[in-house]
Amino acid sequence: MIIEFKHNGGSYVPLPPSAGVRSVTVDGAPRAFVELPGAGLELVGGAPAGSAIRIDMDTLAEVWGVWDVQNLASLSLPEKANYPRPSNPQSLAELAKAAASRAGGTLLFVEDNFLTLGPERISNGSFVSGDGWSLNASWVISSGALNGSPSVADLVKPTDNPFEAGKTYLVSWDITSYSSGDVRFYAGSTSSTAPQSGVGRKVAVLTATAAPAYFGIQSGSSGFSGSIDNVSVREVLAASVWQEYTAATPTYDGGPVGYLTDRAGPNNASQTLGSARPTTQKIGEAYMQQYDGANDSLTLTTNPIGSAPASPYTIIVGLQVGGIGANRRCCGDSARSLGVTSTNGLALINHGAGGVYGPLPSGAVTVGECMVVEAVFDGSSGTLWKNGTLHATGPLAPPSNTVNPFSIGQRGNQSEYWSGGSDVVFVAGSVLPEADRKAIARFAAKRIGVTYNG
Repeated sequence: MIIEFKHNGGSYVPLPPSAGVRSVTVDGAPRAFVELPGAGLELVGGAPAGSAIRIDMDTLAEVWGVWDVQNLASLSLPEKANYPRPSNPQSLAELAKAAASRAGGTLLFVEDNFLTLGPERISNGSFVSGDGWSLNASWVISSGALNGSPSVADLVKPTDNPFEAGKTYLVSWDITSYSSGDVRFYAGSTSSTAPQSGVGRKVAVLTATAAPAYFGIQSGSSGFSGSIDNVSVREVLAASVWQEYTAATPTYDGGPVGYLTDRAGPNNASQTLGSARPTTQKIGEAYMQQYDGANDSLTLTTNPIGSAPASPYTIIVGLQVGGIGANRRCCGDSARSLGVTSTNGLALINHGAGGVYGPLPSGAVTVGECMVVEAVFDGSSGTLWKNGTLHATGPLAPPSNTVNPFSIGQRGNQSEYWSGGSDVVFVAGSVLPEADRKAIARFAAKRIGVTYNG
């Protein structure tokens, strides 16, 4: 079986070795290659973009459905090459998880995104009229909003109850103007949101109590002076793997994340403090955790690198740059970290010893930039790659600082908080084989929509 295509450049060809590759040519010349376990081929010497690649293999049947074509510019298959898919095709995610497991590392990412919701249950959530609502004293529907200046905890209910007892709902609304007080939304007598104040979009997940399962809007004890609009109630039909700290309560697009599951082991990341939880935001095709640069962070159950400061390690992160002009660490502990410097360069730091920095100004990062950063410390030197391209390397002494818990969104000792996003985070207390490191990095690159050049 012959497969021919134009290559996007680099050394990686996404073709599992189970295909039984016999030979490879680049622009008509034979080329040596190395098979990467479960990941593809590595072309010796690489190939420039636009190169004509020709692969002679035993069969395509074993790879149909597992070929990731992100690094292929074009593809030409033999006529009628309609072969069956394998029974258990591997994906880049599975390859990344396998590589992380072999390293005994921690791999954090969100496998599925957010909630599956039912239809809208509120018929007049935009308050175009008073229809569908039962108002108590001090609440008025006017100018397309629910307006309140109550001095008591008055309750507003829709005339048709949108809740069924025991079911979970995504409730959202806007406070479009605000003067004082607070307001909360109820799903029965004992299930409610926290008190809300200030202008902005408010979102919560509520489970309707058994009896009575009513829906209500109620002001706080000091009243609420302001306007409410765009009220929505939708049943949660299926939860997502984005979770609050309890690891049971689902969150939503734009909501807080208090828990991330380790895809390679038991080393999960969590945040008990509600005000310090990152939120979710879609960047490209991936939903990232967004860190506010003030106090947002998630802390791993145990430190994957270990307690010895001189331990070698590998860190791989898919990130988005937010704030610049200050030292900000996407992840790390008090002894070592990965992030950007006050001069806007990438940096792998062994604290108390030094670091490996991206060259400036060519290494400067910009606000909004997405990238995959790979960092390796082997005990005496450090190396940084950005999107698969070598960014910086050099001698690096072991850190002298005491090791504390490993965190995402800060250094692990409550300092140098990250401003921006992160998606895939991998940490291990060893130097990974190149093939495994690249398998994880390629997966991270695909999720955030950047081209990986390795």
